[in-house]
Amino acid sequence: MKLKAAALLLAALLFSHSAASASGTSGIEIDWNGEPVRTSVPSYIENGVTFVSIDMISKLNGLSASWLPDEGLARLWVDRGGIFDFKPGTGYADDMDKRYPLGAAIAMRDGRVMLPLRFIAEMAGADVSWDQMNNKVSVKQKRMAIASVPGTRSRLFAMSENKGEYVGVTMEWNGMLKSFPLWRNPSNVGSPPRLLAQDISGDGRREAIILLNAGSGTGVYLEDPHVVDSRTFKEIRIQDPLEAVRQRLVSSVDRQGKDTVIRVTADGTVRERHLDKQESDGESPSRLTFGSIIKYEVRGGRLVTVLAGAAGIENFLGEAVVTYALKNGAYTAESVSFSFY
Repeated sequence: MKLKAAALLLAALLFSHSAASASGTSGIEIDWNGEPVRTSVPSYIENGVTFVSIDMISKLNGLSASWLPDEGLARLWVDRGGIFDFKPGTGYADDMDKRYPLGAAIAMRDGRVMLPLRFIAEMAGADVSWDQMNNKVSVKQKRMAIASVPGTRSRLFAMSENKGEYVGVTMEWNGMLKSFPLWRNPSNVGSPPRLLAQDISGDGRREAIILLNAGSGTGVYLEDPHVVDSRTFKEIRIQDPLEAVRQRLVSSVDRQGKDTVIRVTADGTVRERHLDKQESDGESPSRLTFGSIIKYEVRGGRLVTVLAGAAGIENFLGEAVVTYALKNGAYTAESVSFSFY
């Protein structure tokens, strides 16, 4: 009888602990780079997500956050680029064109908005760990991430910096690190690299897509792309988009009286536009030129390159789109299309 009563008591205690964990844990300690910190509003854990008051976020290098009373939300600015909105009562963060689930709802406590610590800290390059024995969350930020995939530990770190340039990049992916010492990117905040995590090979696994800034200025924007297999960490070759355009696109610029006729044939599809004298830019070349603006995107699960086509200096009239497919171990051009602006 006593054994049965003890078993029932133990079950009740376990249920009580489980219910408390599911509903939330309050009064947790925060350890920041080895030092305990006091917070204006007690931190807590809800559904496995640690929430801290907005003033704690200012301790992270590389970002800042403010409460916007007129909009009723907290806004996070990332120095390298990126704006995220956190609205109380919702369980997600919004950036310009995407919504990221957080796993628990944002709330107000004692007049302060509480923000998800891990989601924000890991985006800045910090590591977050949970010490259940001592009811403590530890945050360590040894360096800043130069790019990240929000809500994951997929990040890029500079190996070194020299004369305004990141020299070499280390990629963190699912807790594993791989360094690429030959990669380069300007270190100013206006030219950050981009890191994407999407399946572009069709095998059901997300590849790491790294887009480095290879040059920018008036009428110039060039990206240097790299695709890394997330399982083997091997870089996969990408066909030069300019080579694909030279092989599969033909253009002509002809004067016909006062008009200029632009004719483009890409993979057998013909596009034509007539420009009057006011629209044409002085002396016209014999064909469109590509190469001063080259950007990469993922569309419909496929890697694509967008190349601006110009008739003259900065007279951009349309764009060629190169769509890639993985063939024989490399991303090669599967199609080339063109459209006028």
